[in-house]
Amino acid sequence: VNNAINRVLSSLDPHSSYIDNRQLIQIEHRLNGSYKGIGLEFLMNKDTILITNVLESGPAKSNGFKVGDKILQINDVKVSGVNMKLRAVEDVISEHEGDAFDIDRLSANGSLISAKLLKEDIALPSVEKGVLISDSIGYIKVNHFAQKTYYEFMTQLDTLSSQGLKHLVLDLRQNPGGYLTQATKILDQLFNREGRLLVYTEGRTSKRQDYFTTGRNLFDVDQVAVLIDEGSASASEIIAGAIQDNDRGVLIGSKSYGKGLVQEQYNLSDGSAL
Repeated sequence: VNNAINRVLSSLDPHSSYIDNRQLIQIEHRLNGSYKGIGLEFLMNKDTILITNVLESGPAKSNGFKVGDKILQINDVKVSGVNMKLRAVEDVISEHEGDAFDIDRLSANGSLISAKLLKEDIALPSVEKGVLISDSIGYIKVNHFAQKTYYEFMTQLDTLSSQGLKHLVLDLRQNPGGYLTQATKILDQLFNREGRLLVYTEGRTSKRQDYFTTGRNLFDVDQVAVLIDEGSASASEIIAGAIQDNDRGVLIGSKSYGKGLVQEQYNLSDGSAL
């Protein structure tokens, strides 16, 4: 059924897609900026579950889990050495009733360690911690545009401004986009004049909607450089395009993805979406 739906959608345009209920949960976690879990990301290496990321705010981090550790067993289910599919391992976690997980792992130094992890609310920030790369130049990387991206961006800008920021390097490389309004609100903070057109949307069945600068920027940023690459898409390209079209700053990098559209999500009754 999934294959049939995807084949139908592929005949419409390059960007319309079907998202099954499992994928939709993961996407919503990223866009909402948080989820309840244990804070581990992993992949299947041959027949072994290998930890690829340990989230800073999760219980796995506080229990000593490290990248490169191998997960052998989750509760009473062996997940390594039994040729289990990665999707089946994810099912073991997602379908487990309760908030406690007993996990056996093999550390990088060969030690066998057992730990009990309790699910916690884990933050998934879309903006990385900003840094000053000189006395007056700040660097902020935005990974995607989620519900709290504008707030996270302004928090980093506030911190760097108090340290002497005058110029900004905004890194949007490998940023696939996200919420349009989060991108336009960030853009607005980089212009000190009211009434500049940042972007507009218009569809066959939807009226044109313009997004203008308000002139109410909270921090004084002089020169701006935006880093982009072939992975910069959608909302990232809106920021890059507005900066370039208004001569507000310079773009550095390679040609971006080329996705000049805004998508809408239609939720279906089984928890999936178009």
